[in-house]
Amino acid sequence: MENLDVSDNSLASLNKTSLSGILVISLIQLNVSRNHIRDIHEETFVGQSRLQTVDLSSNNITYIEPKTFTYNPSLEMLSVSSNKFLVLPEEGPFIHSGSLRVLYLSACDLSHIPPQTFKSVPNLEELYISHNRIETLRPLQGNGRLTLIDVSNNYLISLDPGVFTVFPKLHRLNLSYNRLTDLDIIPQLPNKTCSEELNGNPWVCNCSTFHTAYSWCHDKGVDLRLLCSSPPKYKGVQWTVYGKEFCGDDNEYVEQMEGFVISADRLQSIRMYENYEIQQASMYIPTEIQELDTNIATAEQSTKMASDIEVRMKEKCVIEFLTAEQIVPIDIHRHLLKVYGDNTVDVSTVIRWVVRFNSGESEVHDKPRHGRPCSAATPHNEQRLIRTDQQKTTKNCQF
Repeated sequence: MENLDVSDNSLASLNKTSLSGILVISLIQLNVSRNHIRDIHEETFVGQSRLQTVDLSSNNITYIEPKTFTYNPSLEMLSVSSNKFLVLPEEGPFIHSGSLRVLYLSACDLSHIPPQTFKSVPNLEELYISHNRIETLRPLQGNGRLTLIDVSNNYLISLDPGVFTVFPKLHRLNLSYNRLTDLDIIPQLPNKTCSEELNGNPWVCNCSTFHTAYSWCHDKGVDLRLLCSSPPKYKGVQWTVYGKEFCGDDNEYVEQMEGFVISADRLQSIRMYENYEIQQASMYIPTEIQELDTNIATAEQSTKMASDIEVRMKEKCVIEFLTAEQIVPIDIHRHLLKVYGDNTVDVSTVIRWVVRFNSGESEVHDKPRHGRPCSAATPHNEQRLIRTDQQKTTKNCQF
């Protein structure tokens, strides 16, 4: 007999003669899952030199003697998943096996993995420890051959940097559905990391971590489509909404106010303009000439505003289209620059519209606004008020 399946029964233990007593000596696959097994004798599998796969999942196992699989030189896969009472030794190895390549310890209610747990399984390549309560993933001893670790659906809040030093061959690390928040971990991840292995975490998106993560993804050709959990206005939006240039560099400080982003240079110019006062006494101009100049300026301004509105409408349509194509804001801005040149909206405006379109908004026309009429602030009105009250300045003309 090569394959023995006694799953979904009422077995309470595996003793020394459970297999040899029924003359089973050449097993390749053994399935004893979904029983009530609590104890396993350390000599249960002695003599099973061809045994390759053992499924002990969904039982009541509390402890496995480390020497239990020492005499099974062909063992490649062992599953102990869904044993809620399993206890890993704090010191020393979980089991001894020089041939084991794949180990399942998922859904065992484990809160941590002691460093020496797998030190005696030197050829282990795949480790599945998902659906536990693990909060921190620390370096493990003696597992330099590991290529895959699945630690999804745990309570992970951090990764020990040493994890990636002791696992030089690691190329798949599933961290999905944990409690990770810091994008700084991204550059430490294996090159083959994909979005599905990072989804379900409450990522905090900000400029301080964006540059490093974005550069790593760009250099490695990795397309990560992670969703921000905070700040609130970007919740549910892809992390690339920030755009590399939007976050600025060493010589450009960015201020964020109510969804608008203003560079330090531009903000300084605005403040200087607001503090500038018109000295009416030193520059007298006849009223008729002032009114004529004002009317001409107002007409020119109206024509320019109509043209600007038309350009903005076109740009919004382009932003909506490129957002649907999953193009990041900074690249959308580059596309607009090529077409509209100096008339292109700034990056902060692109980001604002990307957020709106990603949230389901599809209207490209400006929505009606409540409040005072739009005739409030015009050059004509400003000059009229200044002439009426010589103490007024442009800064005071708030309609």
